[in-house]
Amino acid sequence: MAWTALPPELQAMVLSRVTNRARIGSLATVCREWQVAIERKTFRSLKVAATELESFAQILNNRQPRRQSSIKVLHFHIVLPECEWPGSRARLIEQSERNQVAFADAISKLFGILHTWDASAVTQGIAHGMKLELDITFPSDPDESDDSDDSDYLKRRVRSSPLSFPSDPGRPCILKAVPVVTKFSTDRDLCLDLHHRTLATILGSCTNLKHLGLRSAAWLLSTSGDVGK
Repeated sequence: MAWTALPPELQAMVLSRVTNRARIGSLATVCREWQVAIERKTFRSLKVAATELESFAQILNNRQPRRQSSIKVLHFHIVLPECEWPGSRARLIEQSERNQVAFADAISKLFGILHTWDASAVTQGIAHGMKLELDITFPSDPDESDDSDDSDYLKRRVRSSPLSFPSDPGRPCILKAVPVVTKFSTDRDLCLDLHHRTLATILGSCTNLKHLGLRSAAWLLSTSGDVGK
């Protein structure tokens, strides 16, 4: 019997059983109805690395509004450049600048993609929008073999320096508006704090933001005066 010949109630029962399976991606090719139901679940929560943004943009282009609207949680992972743990203050500054450029480039590209998505249903209150979770890590931990006092101090400085956008006045980091994002949070294991003005810039671009979840109350207190400015 053809799928289309089944009563709607039986179709719904079958799809409910199918979408509760652990691995269902390959079943999306069975037919159009199965693809819609399966993608609604598989796209609900996505983990995307900054290195995967090109593929992300292709899979969720503007010819796929259903896929875009299926995403409820987008976990965005940025891996900062490999740290050449500085032996001098000049290298510390260089490493911090590399971190800033990599971070700003990743955020700008993501927001550029999300800016193109249709957010009319979110703006009108018909849809709930998306939660953006930000995770930033180093590719590896510092080399503990160098335990000199000066080295330890500089390593701590790299780790404790809040991430900010590059300060080059000739190349200001301007983020596109992303009205599809209604919730924003940071991972508990975020390797570096965000500078409060940088965080304010990110939140200011989330023009439909309804909920903010930061990993410490101190962040909220230190940024509340800048949010929205």
